[in-house]
Amino acid sequence: MSFPVKFIPKAAVLGALVLTTAVIGQVAQAQPIPVEATAAVQAVSITKARAEAIALQAVGGGTVVLALLERDNGSVHWSIDIVGSTAEHEVWVSTTGRVIKIITQPL
Repeated sequence: MSFPVKFIPKAAVLGALVLTTAVIGQVAQAQPIPVEATAAVQAVSITKARAEAIALQAVGGGTVVLALLERDNGSVHWSIDIVGSTAEHEVWVSTTGRVIKIITQPL
C-alpha cells in the first residue's frame, strides 16, 4: 500500500511557523487583567481586607503595597503585593480564600 506524497510549498510552511511564533509570543506575554468589583464578583468573593490578611499570614507578615482583583485564564483571584524586610512577595488568593501562588523576589 502506498500513500501519495503531497507537495507543501515553502511559503506555507514559513507562514505557519511565523503564525505559531506570534501566538506563542502573545501567550508568553499575557498579563492578568484587573477586574472591576461588580456586585456579581463581590457576591462570590472574599473581601479585600480578608484577602490581605490571608496573604500576610502566608508570607509571615510585611506591608501590603497593592491589592487587586484580577482575572487570569478565566479565573478571578486577588493579587496582593507585600514588602517584607528581606523580600517582596506577590500572593494570589482565590475568591474562596485559598492561597494559589506565592512569588518571592529578594530585595
